[in-house]
Order: sequence, then C-alpha cells, then structure tokens
Amino acid sequence: MLLGKKHFFRHNLESFFWVLFWICVYYNRLGKDISITKFKYWNYKNTIKLAKLKSRLVSRERHFLNYIKIFTPYFKLLIPYVNKLQKVVFLIDRR
Repeated sequence: MLLGKKHFFRHNLESFFWVLFWICVYYNRLGKDISITKFKYWNYKNTIKLAKLKSRLVSRERHFLNYIKIFTPYFKLLIPYVNKLQKVVFLIDRR
C-alpha cells in the first residue's frame, strides 16, 4: 500500500503482520514499551523509504530470521509463528 499499489485482501494480512512485528520488537509485555528499539527510526521515514525498508526486511527468510531474534523476551515464543506468517504474507520460497 505504501507504494501505491491496488488494495487486495492480502494487504490486510500484511498490515496485521506489521502491527504484530512492531508489538514484538517494541513492547516488553502488554502495555509496557521498551522506549528504544532498533526500528524506532521507522517512525520518521517517509512512506516510500519505509516501504523499501520493510520490503528488504522480509524479502529473504534468512535475513528476516536475524531480525526477529531481537523480539523482546516477552514475545520471543512468537518467533516461529511470526516467521510462518511472514512466509505466507510475502510468499517467501514461492516466487
């Protein structure tokens, strides 16, 4: 959507993915943010740059797995599920 493409139902699933990702890297437990995260600078990027950053993050599973290691301790158990969701939403390994 950030790149101006036509909206499909899959984009709703992608939005859910990014909200879940943000929660897992930004919150230590429900309602308690950690204030500092490697991705906080995303809040200050324009939509084109943000879309490119996000695209790079999820384009390769190996690359993505390195990033999700920084999930806060409270959400680390969600790593395998977020990884599965990433594969489905972004069609990883099925190009």
